[in-house]
Amino acid sequence: MEKDNTQSINSGITYDHNSTPQTIFYVKKYFEDFKKAFYKYYAKLQTDSNVFAKFVTAHTNAKSSLIKGMGANFSYAVSGGWTGGVYKGRAAL
Repeated sequence: MEKDNTQSINSGITYDHNSTPQTIFYVKKYFEDFKKAFYKYYAKLQTDSNVFAKFVTAHTNAKSSLIKGMGANFSYAVSGGWTGGVYKGRAAL
């Protein structure tokens, strides 16, 4: 089910055990909320050194190729070199 007016929807996923269907997924609202959460996290990643350190540790522990592949460009990308989905350095996120 999709509604164009997501202002009246509080969450991207609703559950009511008394209705059919019991679970409704509002795609637009879900992705609006996801986008807001991502930008909030990205802003913290740029300004909070503890959040940045945890991010690096998580990717290092997971043996992620993200940080390794970007090398010295990684810090630049996170500090603002990468904005709005466009990376200004040589490597892509």
